[in-house]
Amino acid sequence: MDASNECIFAVVHAICKHLPIVKMRNWGVKLCVIVILITGCLRADPASEYRDQIRPLLQKHCFDCHGTAKQKADLNFETVTELGQVKASPDLWQNVLEKVQAYEMPPKGKYELGFDGWQKMMGWLRELPKPAETDCDKIASDRNANFYGGYVMSRRLNRAEYSNTIRDLFGLAINLNDLLPTDGGGGEGFDTTGSALFTSALHVENFLAATDRVLDSVLPESTRRLSTEGKAARLRIVGVMIPTKRTAREEARQTLERWMPMVFRRSVLPEEVERHMAMFDRAYQRGDGYVLSLRLAFKSLLLSPHFLFLVEPEPEQRGVQPLAPFQLASRLSYFLWSSMPDERLLGLAGSGRLSDLNVYRDEIRRMLVDPKARALGERFAMQWLEIERLTEAHPDRIRFPEYDEPLRHAMEGEVVAFVNHVFRADRSLIELIDSDYAFVNERLARLYAIPDVKGEDL
Repeated sequence: MDASNECIFAVVHAICKHLPIVKMRNWGVKLCVIVILITGCLRADPASEYRDQIRPLLQKHCFDCHGTAKQKADLNFETVTELGQVKASPDLWQNVLEKVQAYEMPPKGKYELGFDGWQKMMGWLRELPKPAETDCDKIASDRNANFYGGYVMSRRLNRAEYSNTIRDLFGLAINLNDLLPTDGGGGEGFDTTGSALFTSALHVENFLAATDRVLDSVLPESTRRLSTEGKAARLRIVGVMIPTKRTAREEARQTLERWMPMVFRRSVLPEEVERHMAMFDRAYQRGDGYVLSLRLAFKSLLLSPHFLFLVEPEPEQRGVQPLAPFQLASRLSYFLWSSMPDERLLGLAGSGRLSDLNVYRDEIRRMLVDPKARALGERFAMQWLEIERLTEAHPDRIRFPEYDEPLRHAMEGEVVAFVNHVFRADRSLIELIDSDYAFVNERLARLYAIPDVKGEDL
């Protein structure tokens, strides 16, 4: 893989594994290239490192302005002779990290650190203890992004993710758009921003209605009106034969044990299974029958926060930590597919193999060639480039008579096809801003004055 193709992997790797939030600003086409350098090496004793490597840097670049003779901002680094003094003031050194990271300090000129010095200083600063209390009201920026690395807000599935997850879970597409409200884009323009995906009483009612429609499509009492796909889904849940009273509970428990890891996108504990079996027991004991009792248990699964929300528990250790395997699987699948992890991805997470870098790379490649990866263009690229705003455009029909709904759809399709091709074919990211090819149909070709293109397909 050449350097430009490695960059593609680095972007996906950074978004899915190391950075909880990647902000794409309005820079032309808003191209954001992320380079992750992972360096594994034995470090010197921390106290010796400060004394022999870091303090000389401070002496050379900082003491003139923040020393005994001159104390700008009331800071005197000259008195900080031991590492223990550094650790005693985490707020101060967090501020130093932010200043150095933003290249605000040391100032440009004779005090400038230089590349090697900056790398050494930043590596050391990032390893220091963080302030005991995180100020969640502090605005995340390029300056303090590392401070928030590894911590991400839990959020609910947005409307597209919910519909796609239901589709992949049960194997049939169910129109739920009329039941679920449109999600806002938040300050970054993405409908995956946790702070914009609030959950109100209206959302709860919507999810109740959506759950009933889903279960009407896969677990009704009668199969007479079920579609072929619905009958297949019901067969996967219930089986060929309705169990007898003597075996009903055990059959239901085994069904939940089989389905809950897929619904919750992680492994489940026996007590979790029993908790949802209580819903089956309640319905079965009142005489609802096996299918309706199982339906009530599935309703509790689909209304559970473990299904409706993407949760990444904070690691026990402080600082930036790798995601746990199941959370990494969901991060990957909901970024690339806008849907749940498939059986293979969950299996790799369960075995711990997904954390292996080579396996992780292979999964990214596999997922990018899957038809579900079209969501990368439909969801991520359309919002990233704000193409969805085309629906708000109403050009003057006299000056632009060629603009109509089919042309608008073709324009959107061009972006989706182009971005998906760049990722799927492992092309250079530079092609996003400088390419010598395009995806067009007859309407777009006529608009771009490209000859000999026929048909509506891109």
